[in-house]
Amino acid sequence: MKETFDYARFKRLMLICLRYLVLIFTSLLALFPFVWVAFSGFKSNQEIYMNSFGLPKVWKIENYIKALTSTSLATGFKNSLFVTSLVLLLTVIAGSMISYAIAFLYDSRLKEKVYLYFTSGIMIPMTAVLIPMFMLLKQLGLLNTLWGLILVYTASQTATTVFVLTGFMRGIPNELIEAAIIDGCSNWQSFWRIIMPLAKPGIATVFTLSFIYCWNEYLLSNVIAGSGDLRTIIVAVYMTKMEMNIDYGLLCANLMISMLPVIVFYCLFQEQVVKGMTSGAVKN
Repeated sequence: MKETFDYARFKRLMLICLRYLVLIFTSLLALFPFVWVAFSGFKSNQEIYMNSFGLPKVWKIENYIKALTSTSLATGFKNSLFVTSLVLLLTVIAGSMISYAIAFLYDSRLKEKVYLYFTSGIMIPMTAVLIPMFMLLKQLGLLNTLWGLILVYTASQTATTVFVLTGFMRGIPNELIEAAIIDGCSNWQSFWRIIMPLAKPGIATVFTLSFIYCWNEYLLSNVIAGSGDLRTIIVAVYMTKMEMNIDYGLLCANLMISMLPVIVFYCLFQEQVVKGMTSGAVKN
């Protein structure tokens, strides 16, 4: 008995194979810059010029040793960690409270106006307000301080936080809050005991997005706190290009070390990020 050709099954298998090929190609395309930077950190300038895309012929581990023992990079790492930690704390606390108020407390047009007010900050590029912000920080005495940078980062990230968390909290049933109030909980207790535990995926999303922004941001950190011991890690890495007469091997080693915290942070919270970004997409 002849076997009939199952065209539908063949088409389905081909589509699956094509999908995996596209995913593999995209993954390799995304990973290539990281791999190239990592291997270039083991090369000398001459080998980077002559053998840019190959494996190092002589593994020059001194570049990574210099980068790890560099005082400017260590200071930049400490400053970035301090700034990023405080910005994450302030942004999540302020943004989650605002989102809770918009999602549950107001029952009128006011909440939509408040929501629009905060989320409109996403559409305003920081370069558009750089000069007035610079003058304001100078008048307040916050220029050339890490606290001025923390204030600006917190203001810029609050808009994204409100946008993400409000969409997430709107997916939480109002009946939970009503039941908590009937049981004697205040709005403050409902916020901390019910909403915040349920909003963990959204908070993880905000944490990750804000961490990547604060850690990698260059323009504001260079303008507001770009001198001496106030430099963040991204500014410190850029300054090595100016100070070390462009030693590309050392520059790549510095870049790789500065990227590691972001890569590790995202790998730890990637599942929560996906959940947080999609949870508020569909209303019940």
